[in-house]
Amino acid sequence: MDENALSKLSPEQTAALDDELKAVYCMLAPADQDFFAATFKPADLPTVLGRKRDILKRGQAERERMEQIKADFAKAAESNPPPSETADTVVGGIAGVLGVGAAAAIVATDNTGHYRGVKPQDLVEPLRAEFQGGRTHFAVSGASQALTATVSLRSDGDLVPAMTVNLTSFEDGIEIKVNDLTSQGLLETMKEGGKKLLGVAQAGLNLIARGKRGDLSPEDLNSVIDSGAGLAEAAGSLKLKERAWKVIHAAGETIESGYLARLEQERQARALLEKAWDNYYNCPTCGVAFGESDKQCRVCGTAHPEAPARPDPRKQ
Repeated sequence: MDENALSKLSPEQTAALDDELKAVYCMLAPADQDFFAATFKPADLPTVLGRKRDILKRGQAERERMEQIKADFAKAAESNPPPSETADTVVGGIAGVLGVGAAAAIVATDNTGHYRGVKPQDLVEPLRAEFQGGRTHFAVSGASQALTATVSLRSDGDLVPAMTVNLTSFEDGIEIKVNDLTSQGLLETMKEGGKKLLGVAQAGLNLIARGKRGDLSPEDLNSVIDSGAGLAEAAGSLKLKERAWKVIHAAGETIESGYLARLEQERQARALLEKAWDNYYNCPTCGVAFGESDKQCRVCGTAHPEAPARPDPRKQ
């Protein structure tokens, strides 16, 4: 503790202060120390220093809250990096059954992203505009807080699901998962509607068995290879996942940036309002509390500001 600062006080003033108020006094600027020492009697000094302590604590709390908000932003950015554009694994099981080789292998991915301020419905129309028509079909199912968009390939009049985009409300934004067909997902796809691909797989198994018996013709094998490879190659050539993320990034980042800008504006407006109320409660010059009917500070003469038009947000 700064003994030189405390030496400005009389023994009676010093005796009236506890250790916390002595610390508050030592934190004051030298000019303020001189003002408090010369102005307040021992009976009044603890009260005005207590008011000063409260103001300092509110200012510290505001700074700590700001640092916490900044830390939350940094943590969110670190834990939710942009989704990788590289496939996680390549599944060759179905290709092996069909005999179509690596060119027809189905890529399995589970890419996840997060955007603040975005709702599931916000991304539906941008995705629909990208995938509805031509060689792809777009459909949406689910509730407003958890939507699933399915992109299917058109094949001889059938629709074969090739990718899903899960849009789920998450905290103050959205969680997005883009899924290509996986080995397990492909089995479910075939059960639920990919009859053409299911038929190809079944035919492939039959041909393998026939091949072991020696009665497999080259024409039979080529038929199976061409049919299975056509669907797999179509999914790859259309770059469905890459196109989906391009649309999601463009729409999600635009909405998120607007949302974060509004949050910052609201934070700044709240800080200004709280500051205005602080100046109404306590003299902005010396920190002494205003009385209910005071027109000016009883200590330094600073005019009592008018009460802000909006309520104190800390009391709501």
